[in-house]
Amino acid sequence: MFRCLLLIAAFLVAACERPAPVSSGTWVGGFELSGEQVATEPGIWLDFDGGRARVGEADAWTSVLHLERRGDVLHFEVVFNGAVHVFDARRGSSDVIEGVVACGDTVGVFRFDRLAPYDATEFAQQVQGTYVTASRSLLVTSEPSMGRLFDIDSGATHALHPLADGTYLVGPGFATAFPRAGLLRAKRDAGGRVISLTLDTDGKHETGHLRDPAMQHVRFSSQGAELAGTVLLAEGAASRPGVVFVHGSGRITRDDWWQQAMARVFLRDGFDVLLYDKRGVGESGGEYVGRGAKNQNNVSPENLELLAMDAKAAVATLAARPGVDPKRVGLFGISQAGWIIPLAASASDRVAFVAEVSGPAVSTFLEDVYSKLLAEDGGRPSHLTPDEAETVLTWAPTTTGFDPAPALSRLRVPALFVYGGRDTSIPPRASARVLGRLEQDHDFEVVTLANAGHEMLVVGRDTDVERRRSPGFAGEGLLALRQWLKAHVREP
Repeated sequence: MFRCLLLIAAFLVAACERPAPVSSGTWVGGFELSGEQVATEPGIWLDFDGGRARVGEADAWTSVLHLERRGDVLHFEVVFNGAVHVFDARRGSSDVIEGVVACGDTVGVFRFDRLAPYDATEFAQQVQGTYVTASRSLLVTSEPSMGRLFDIDSGATHALHPLADGTYLVGPGFATAFPRAGLLRAKRDAGGRVISLTLDTDGKHETGHLRDPAMQHVRFSSQGAELAGTVLLAEGAASRPGVVFVHGSGRITRDDWWQQAMARVFLRDGFDVLLYDKRGVGESGGEYVGRGAKNQNNVSPENLELLAMDAKAAVATLAARPGVDPKRVGLFGISQAGWIIPLAASASDRVAFVAEVSGPAVSTFLEDVYSKLLAEDGGRPSHLTPDEAETVLTWAPTTTGFDPAPALSRLRVPALFVYGGRDTSIPPRASARVLGRLEQDHDFEVVTLANAGHEMLVVGRDTDVERRRSPGFAGEGLLALRQWLKAHVREP
């Protein structure tokens, strides 16, 4: 409902441009009232002639109420939750509207920036890449509705929204835009490709130059299918460790934002990285097998075994490449990969290490029960907490579904398991208990991040809304991964 007020504000100020007709546009921003920041997302559609506005593709339109112009100030009032909210909007420029909002004695501010059209393909071709400043390395990726900026060292992650003046608004979190964290300017070559970025955030001014890693495209065969991937080459040593990324559930390609971000963490520490399109996705051929073969979340034992064979073939491919030390090649992945990696590693003598993020060590059945207990209902989080959901699991059957414990027990290589304490997809504490029973006979390390969710993003609660507001990856998780790699893998 706060969003409705923001949309109205954007509409009202834009309406001042009459009598000349104004076409609909997209604005992004938010407001702060009583210390609570309310942010909107791209997709605020304003119908200037019709006097209405909407959020994204929602069917519900909001009517503009009680509008009057007082000099250069646009004044309007809206009843929200039984209380009158008063907005006074000033135009900062043709592409900015901002002002004051008040409810009783409580006063706040709001701001909207006009968005430029966003083309994900064009952004990927012209802006996406790794940029190095004097003090840090940054990755810019292209997402369907916005760009994203990832600090490879700290894990901080920001949404990038293209503005009408050619700059990019740097959001405060993963997918939000208010209050703005800064502004990014791009310098392009004659062909339109960005070659450097100037970033103004937190009072700091820095320039990053494009420095993408060398890449080599590969194809390899596995179980009757040809799979396609890309090897990202680290700089430095002539003999380097390597890592193959294993997918989570769904239709995942090598361009997946999470894999691209985490790949830079490994590259920074001298690892060559093989990312490949999942079986039957992108440029990879093949199909799923077993019960529910057409389901992209298929977790039948037969299908998990098939995906493990794909990962095993990828390890062999990377280990055979020039510059890669075949004795230091391992597997890394998230979520569903926790069932696949132990199968692949225990069936191959080429796998030297294993590292997982949010990899379930419980059965597919228990994971399904847990995730359904905590599933969002129409955008509202479950009434249960993760701890309460795990308590319910103690009453569930333990012999139903695929159980990764036998494969985990067969592992004979160092393994790191990182969990988010607020994960609502897989049960972190139950998984840690399974691994704890195996630690005595294995070189296992379990790290639990109290404030992280499923994707290792910092969240208050692992919901869609909280993930969009997240400031990024848990820095202590990235540090734990890097320290573990240094201790177990990096040195020959």
